[in-house]
Amino acid sequence: MKKFKREDYNELFRYENKMTVLHSEFFAKGSMKKGGVLITSNEKNWNSFIHKEKEKECLKAGLDIFSSKEKYNQYSRSFRKYIKNIAKPIILKYSKIPSRLTKSELELLLEDLSLLWYYYGFTEYSYHDLAHKIMLEYEDDILKKNLADLGRLKFIGREILNAYTFKDGVISNILEFLSQKFLKGDEANFLLSHELLGLFSNSKISQDIISNRKKYYTFSIKEGCLYEHEFKEAKKIHREFTKISEVDKLEGIVANKGRVVGKVIIAPMLNDQFQVDKIITKMEKGNILVAQTTSPEYMPLCKLASAIITDQGGMLSHAAIVSRELGIPCIVGTNIATKIFKNGDSIEVDAFKGVIKKIT
Repeated sequence: MKKFKREDYNELFRYENKMTVLHSEFFAKGSMKKGGVLITSNEKNWNSFIHKEKEKECLKAGLDIFSSKEKYNQYSRSFRKYIKNIAKPIILKYSKIPSRLTKSELELLLEDLSLLWYYYGFTEYSYHDLAHKIMLEYEDDILKKNLADLGRLKFIGREILNAYTFKDGVISNILEFLSQKFLKGDEANFLLSHELLGLFSNSKISQDIISNRKKYYTFSIKEGCLYEHEFKEAKKIHREFTKISEVDKLEGIVANKGRVVGKVIIAPMLNDQFQVDKIITKMEKGNILVAQTTSPEYMPLCKLASAIITDQGGMLSHAAIVSRELGIPCIVGTNIATKIFKNGDSIEVDAFKGVIKKIT
């Protein structure tokens, strides 16, 4: 097995809580698979990374789609059809823990759920940032129209993603049913799709596998397929890939220009609306929102903010679009802002140079 080096990867997304193994599988096998993604998780956080060279392939593939009227229309129509005809009925049906679920129903359901990660992946910056850069450079009308629509589609898609992955959402309810029927506690949260289906055939899942995945798990893409690393290697990769050095200054991508000084409010990426609401109650007008990424449920925070800083995202991320609409400075793609700064820190945001400095 090849050695995985942190310097070969860019950070994608990070959650400050546990993520189900099923979500990790969907993410890795969706459209982000082209980027040779690596996912590593422990008991406290979930992290994803994209291979730097393969990310270039994603950007080129995105440009190919977004620069073509025909290809983009085909993609956007398919995604919207999926949301209307598949995703919304699924959300309605599984808004509660089901009372009954057969193997054939689960098999079809898993296929339908996984489609979201294929469609939604194209809305991420690893596919559209090159297209956005070329749009600005050449004032391309087709790119401008398609990327504007992609921004709207991303908002809709994120609402579906939240409904699937939030606490008490679709995936949570399905896994709770399977845990109650076949397993103990929350054990279904740590099983892959084929293992979940095997429960209906009395396939025994090793308790060592479940126990190890609760502590650490790492998945990568090997020859186009999902590969699970052994426990010791998974633990080593997690520690190497999530190590952070302390700094007082960060740089990122300017999504909207401006300069402000203010106090920090940290918003980690969460999958629980109650926890999001707790952060909203702490936010004061003029605070600087420092988030891993923003999405529709963070709008009350964005409207109060004097500036937005994110770990992740590109020029068409939610934070970038919203900051331009609100007319406030925004810097995205800092990677570690939520890890470096703390609630109450005073910082200077220079969104002309793309620099954030701690001043007290």
